[in-house]
Amino acid sequence: MSGERPVVRVEGKLEWVGPWQPGQPLPKELVRELAEILAQMLVADLKEHSQLVATKVPTPTPTSQQNLSIAEAAKRLGVSPHLIRRWVTRREIPFIKLGRRVVFATKDVEEFEARHRMQAKTKTR
Repeated sequence: MSGERPVVRVEGKLEWVGPWQPGQPLPKELVRELAEILAQMLVADLKEHSQLVATKVPTPTPTSQQNLSIAEAAKRLGVSPHLIRRWVTRREIPFIKLGRRVVFATKDVEEFEARHRMQAKTKTR
């Protein structure tokens, strides 16, 4: 193929340059060139796709709209699961009943914690 590339890119499209004609077997050089170009295009598309996926899919955060189990709420508040169950029985903490399962909205646990936060007393001299 006299030193010139059998396939070239022109404005993002592939154009054939060289002696190959339809109906003839493809020269090995041409097959290699096509494979290289297709691999580059695939890698570029995969990179673009992975960037789109990474930017468009929001990742959930623990403080947004997720429910906490009794154990998770207990850990969050620094108390025992037994105390959480007692508060549920006495309806001292907001909860969600899903069948037999009890869960807590993260927002409700945060608000419960804020309501029970004690302010430090300042000493006046």
